[in-house]
Amino acid sequence: MTCEQRIQYNDKQENGLSRDDLNRIPGLRLPYRQLTPDWKGYLMRAPTIHLGPTARQRLLLAAKILVAAIAVYALLGFFAAPLLVKTYVAPKIGEEIGRKLEFGEVQVNPFALSATLRNISLYEADQQNKMLTVGEVYLNASAASLLRLAPVVTEIRIEQPVTRIVRSGENRFNFSDIIDKIRAQPDSGNGTAHFSLHNIHLLQGRIDYDDQFRQSRHSLTEIDLALPFLSNLKRGVDIFTKPAFSAKLDGSPFAISGQMRPFAPTHDTSLQIDLDGLALPG
Repeated sequence: MTCEQRIQYNDKQENGLSRDDLNRIPGLRLPYRQLTPDWKGYLMRAPTIHLGPTARQRLLLAAKILVAAIAVYALLGFFAAPLLVKTYVAPKIGEEIGRKLEFGEVQVNPFALSATLRNISLYEADQQNKMLTVGEVYLNASAASLLRLAPVVTEIRIEQPVTRIVRSGENRFNFSDIIDKIRAQPDSGNGTAHFSLHNIHLLQGRIDYDDQFRQSRHSLTEIDLALPFLSNLKRGVDIFTKPAFSAKLDGSPFAISGQMRPFAPTHDTSLQIDLDGLALPG
């Protein structure tokens, strides 16, 4: 058998490489029959980088530091952050608004930049009865926050928020003390806080309204609110956002949709209201 016959390329496969494999090799233009017998080893041979002892030690040290940094970041995110939110952030917010605030469960994913809070409870002024409960809040932040120096959140989901609003006087409600406390706080002088919030969705909400001043009660149930984005950053101010809201008022359904630019100088807003299923007083 001649040398040419020994290295003749088979249409199916020769020495582990098919015709398609050879066609994908850049710069290969010789007919396959003209290849030398050791063509496979020549084509598959990769350049070897030789590192000295010092370079290898530095490379190994850098790899160890990187692994240690990732491990510390993961430990702080998965374990320390939830504990910090429950034991410090919740009491701090409660102190600022003068109410007791509790987070039942907190989960943080430092790699996805997301956080999940479950069983949130905000108490009445008596610190005994609950004014607001939320089944779950999910937040997913974006690394773009670092570039824009402002919070950029790609998703906000609020599930099963339930609140009880009580009107006790002409302009007094069971949350009026919270507003008074916030207004009494000194101005920080930092100006308007900028933010960009995307994919906001509130679902399965409920509001029970007890008007003790007028002796009437109403319930707003099956609340669903979707807001594509809300931003006061310069590039988002002039973009219309299209909210959608639906609920049942005392059992009668209604829906509201439209578009608006809440942070534009003109505050452009247009709404479409569907009251076909709403029972209005005659």
